[in-house]
Amino acid sequence: MVLVIDQDVDTAPAPIDPVCVDQPVLDLHDLDEVHLFAARGLARVLPGCPVTVSEEAGAVVQPQLGHHLCKEGACRDDLIRKLDGLAERDARLPRTSTGNNLLGIIKRCLNVEVGYFGPTFGRQFPTPEELVPLEAYDEDPQADWYAREDETKDGLIDLYRRVGAFADRTIEQLSLDAPGQVPWWQPGRQSVILQRIIVLVIYDLARHAGHADILREQHDGAVGWQRENTNVPDHHDWPAYVAKLTELANRFG
Repeated sequence: MVLVIDQDVDTAPAPIDPVCVDQPVLDLHDLDEVHLFAARGLARVLPGCPVTVSEEAGAVVQPQLGHHLCKEGACRDDLIRKLDGLAERDARLPRTSTGNNLLGIIKRCLNVEVGYFGPTFGRQFPTPEELVPLEAYDEDPQADWYAREDETKDGLIDLYRRVGAFADRTIEQLSLDAPGQVPWWQPGRQSVILQRIIVLVIYDLARHAGHADILREQHDGAVGWQRENTNVPDHHDWPAYVAKLTELANRFG
């Protein structure tokens, strides 16, 4: 599914990428749908597609979109919670064939947020030496996916919280249609507005929160969406449930 918010192909002043034409449009008044689709990764804004927001709609949508980064399902705190109680080794330990690890997800997300809400809009994080510089990826494409020996779990979590506050200030201080340039995107496709970046980061964070859910459950069986609302049935016989699904799958073997 593609989400192009308030696209007007007849009056848009900028050239329109042909792929944008006739894409489905979700009215900005359907705020609950915007939140749901974006947070769950069911919608995205295509590169090159115009997105326009009225001043009235922007006054409502802007705080609501930013709200999802810190209060709802695609939530920084819920992602950080997946490291609760983990020793340094367990937080760093790779748990997939491509080396995915819980602390690496934190480091990845904080570098994504600081990039999109910082240099993209001409803003600089106060301590850039704590971040992964763009040139580091030339030597190690996975540079933001693991903690170095001189980095710690607590240190990266603290950095992520500071990055979150920095990103929130960008969202609060700029308008939804504030222009930006993503320096690491392909030339000709680097121009963005703040609204598009907010949706993109919510989508990215929601995906990585899902990764963290699975990695933590594999480690010690800890599950749940939020501290106050796990969204998982209480007192369920999970071994019996797994056995049931295994038996069902084996019928197709």
